[in-house]
Amino acid sequence: MRTTPGTFPIRLEALPGEALDSWLEALAHRLHTPLGDVLNGLGLHVLDDELPVGRASTESLTRRLSPGMAASIAEATGTPVATLHAMTLAHYDQRVLDLDPRSGLALNATRWGKSTGARFCTECLAESGGRWQLGWRLGWSFACIRHNRLLADHCPQCRSRQRTRAPATREIPHPGHCPNTLQAGSTDPGRRRCDADLAQTATPLLDADHPVLDAQRLVYVIADSGTAAFGPYANHPQSALGALADLRALVGEILFHAPRHTLAERLPADLPISADELNALFAPSDVGTEARVGMQSPKSAAMTAAGVVLAVNILTRPDIQQAGTAARWITQGDRESRPSPGRRLLAPWGTGTTETLRAVQLATIGPQLQAVYQLRFRVQTSRPGTQPHDIPARRIRSLPAAFWPELALPLVPPELHDYRIMRPALSCLIGLVGNRQSIDVIAELLGQATTGFMSSRMLGHLREHQQWPDIQAAMIHIADYIDTHPAPIDYERRRRIDYTLLLPDGQWADIARQLDIVRSTSTLARLFRNYLFLRISGLPARMAPPTCIPENDSARTQHAMRHLRLTPELLTHLDHAVEEFLRRNRITDEPATWYPPDNLLHDLSLPGHRLSEIDIKELHRLIRHDEMTATQAAAHLHTTIDVVRCLLDRHPAPDTSERRAWPAPVSDAVREALDSATFARLYIDQRMSLRAIGELYGVKADVIRGIADEYRIPIRTPKEYRHRQEITREWLHEQYVTRRRTLADIAEETGMTMSNVAKWARTHKIPLRPRGGASHDESLRIRDTARQAPRLLRPVLNGLAAEERLRRFVKASAYPTLGAAARDMGVNGPTLVAQINRLARELGGPLLERAERGRPMKLTPLGKRVARAAMDWLSRS
Repeated sequence: MRTTPGTFPIRLEALPGEALDSWLEALAHRLHTPLGDVLNGLGLHVLDDELPVGRASTESLTRRLSPGMAASIAEATGTPVATLHAMTLAHYDQRVLDLDPRSGLALNATRWGKSTGARFCTECLAESGGRWQLGWRLGWSFACIRHNRLLADHCPQCRSRQRTRAPATREIPHPGHCPNTLQAGSTDPGRRRCDADLAQTATPLLDADHPVLDAQRLVYVIADSGTAAFGPYANHPQSALGALADLRALVGEILFHAPRHTLAERLPADLPISADELNALFAPSDVGTEARVGMQSPKSAAMTAAGVVLAVNILTRPDIQQAGTAARWITQGDRESRPSPGRRLLAPWGTGTTETLRAVQLATIGPQLQAVYQLRFRVQTSRPGTQPHDIPARRIRSLPAAFWPELALPLVPPELHDYRIMRPALSCLIGLVGNRQSIDVIAELLGQATTGFMSSRMLGHLREHQQWPDIQAAMIHIADYIDTHPAPIDYERRRRIDYTLLLPDGQWADIARQLDIVRSTSTLARLFRNYLFLRISGLPARMAPPTCIPENDSARTQHAMRHLRLTPELLTHLDHAVEEFLRRNRITDEPATWYPPDNLLHDLSLPGHRLSEIDIKELHRLIRHDEMTATQAAAHLHTTIDVVRCLLDRHPAPDTSERRAWPAPVSDAVREALDSATFARLYIDQRMSLRAIGELYGVKADVIRGIADEYRIPIRTPKEYRHRQEITREWLHEQYVTRRRTLADIAEETGMTMSNVAKWARTHKIPLRPRGGASHDESLRIRDTARQAPRLLRPVLNGLAAEERLRRFVKASAYPTLGAAARDMGVNGPTLVAQINRLARELGGPLLERAERGRPMKLTPLGKRVARAAMDWLSRS
């Protein structure tokens, strides 16, 4: 049964900001009673179940008081309960410290705020009679803003730190004097305590406007207010616990990772920091210097003050980008002067930090990052970092597989003239902005119009351009615009549509009749079918179905002239055809086509051409009145043909001439004399040329070509006139596709050239294998051999070097590291790593667990199966 403690005969009022242990020691000194008797008089011995750890001590009581303990002390001393709680470290809980509810100890994430021992102000001790402030126990305390003085670290006589452990309970405390026991070998072995007057410690006096005092005031403001809303935190206020975690991490980054000579130059010259103390930061340690600096405050008040001052100078900049610029000296020094040259730039600066510090870090290292990471982390924005997964996922639906030409043209430098490759790559790169997914995954989500490798390669070209900062800003701006203003077209759905039935021949014939297009050929139908495919699908031309692809060289030439044939009237009819096509595919809630605003990039200096630079009326005049080609008009307007074509696609030139833009009709007499049977006899059987037939009937060759289009008779290429030997489709398919013979083998057997065999393959619509290694005898032999290999290995047996990659993997698996394997095998290290990574990708999982300190490299379960299968198969082959 609990007994009620009596009240103390003498009561002592606590000073503002005083720590509980200091007040209890002062009370024991006033009562001239050992400290242990005072603790017993508080009645805490009957509250053992509420004590943090075992029996009560002033050190444990100063961490946190339970309600019962506070009530017992209040009853014995007459001190209000609220005052008692304010004298413990619980006063700083969830603002400076994160205390364990049971033990009252600070959790690791905030240990920097609770260093071992306590610093002190000599003038405060002298004025108060040796009473200690609670704030001195925080690692964040390094200066007294009342007396403008740096705090002292240790006793002036025994050089030991203060309050590293609970004081002796059998002695009467002596406030303001060192309670530590003298070390062995002292000249006065009879004394148990140092008992030096701590107020006599010499500490530097600082000017009232000294940056150290300003930094200390800022820390106290954060701790007292419980929040940070200044500088980079202005738009996204953070809790004091998070802001101080940022400050702690930044101090650690400065003191440990900044170049030594740069750090020495930036340290305040009037702080007593010795060369030995500075060198200790860079000395290797078994414990880990980084962990020591990052998790606890530096040992001296001077070094702590220096680190906080440098960090505060960064975190008080007006915004994140300016803070990143101010911090750039930390990462841009001489790497040889840094203790961890292998540290990755993207490694987080600390634990428990906020997204604001991460954004500052990304703004700091942004110029040093590869272009892929600059886009992924949006390093040029006001708040760098990746975005929530759902934002880039929604953006993919609003992106065409081939980027809008209106925005691609300003972004692409003129020297990167392969516009057809750049547009799909740009879509992939816009999808990368703020996206955690790999560039290969993004390319796949965009319909595989390009590859991650090709997009990365194009990004490399853009990164090397002198206007890369503006190009990067434009990409981020476009991505942000699409995120906030999604396209009214679901391009993901458009990519899945079957475009085979787009603008069928019957529908085109109706349009041609309405517009009096006399020469309504299948070539023209294919030409505008291809135009509509590009207009509504967002896919590149190479992904068009066969019905949208020109049939021969002549048709491809006419395709290049499409912009001269297109008129506003024709475009209106074609758009109606598109609307009908979309309705058939159950798309009724989207426009036929859509473009982002033309002025989206008006405030950026970009290397390419803008459509707004061209006078549309002048372009139309050149095309219709001066009868220029697109190439000639581009040269006249000092722009590129891609700009001209894009403008004419969006704004077709009106047909203002008296004659039609279409060829004159064929006379009835010629058509009657040259019916389909006669034409086939002359052109196919007798192998007459179009020109010869035209001379026979008194018309030009292009008129005869139009008749051929009407009769749907394929036009020969010039060289086909000389080769009359025929190869049937069945035989060629059997030899080339089924038996996988090479063109050279077939040509030798038939007595023809390889080009003639290839022409017959195209005539019979037999797809040719890509040129190069895929058609070589050795490559075909490897594919045949791969069919006999174990099923596990077949995915990697896909090229001339496949067997060599497997051999190198098997041999390298016996070494402790890939570096050692590469040196012993006489191969380039990165090459070996790339080859094994390729095997892993093709087999669907990692093959090796990389070596770590004290542990050699070893095979994964998949790697073991692959190694066994490869050794067995290679030994037999």
